[in-house]
Amino acid sequence: MRRAENGKNLSDFPEFAQHVARQADFRKKTERFWIDGTFQDDIGLRVSGVFGKVYKTRHEVAIMMANLTDKATDADFELDTRPYGIEVASYSTISSNGSSEDGSATEEENSTQGNEVSCAL
Repeated sequence: MRRAENGKNLSDFPEFAQHVARQADFRKKTERFWIDGTFQDDIGLRVSGVFGKVYKTRHEVAIMMANLTDKATDADFELDTRPYGIEVASYSTISSNGSSEDGSATEEENSTQGNEVSCAL
């Protein structure tokens, strides 16, 4: 293991080492969106409680959300499915804090905007 200029190792800072490990795991789980995906900005997306943007691959859509505050917050989003051709309203969450969840989203028919997928996270 390579030492820093101050003679310390990452293992000398266990909380920071865990944070780095979670970030590396998060990147591994989501890199298909960063590498193979296309940034869609916030087309068809409404979020509250967090900052959010959409990435799309050939077979998946990801809503990347970030809490830009120092406090825990609830995140809600709605996505107009029409621009993305989403047929199944399901979701998986992958958090940079290490938690994950799979579930079904609520899907509503909206005559002006097509189907919307809503989730409270």
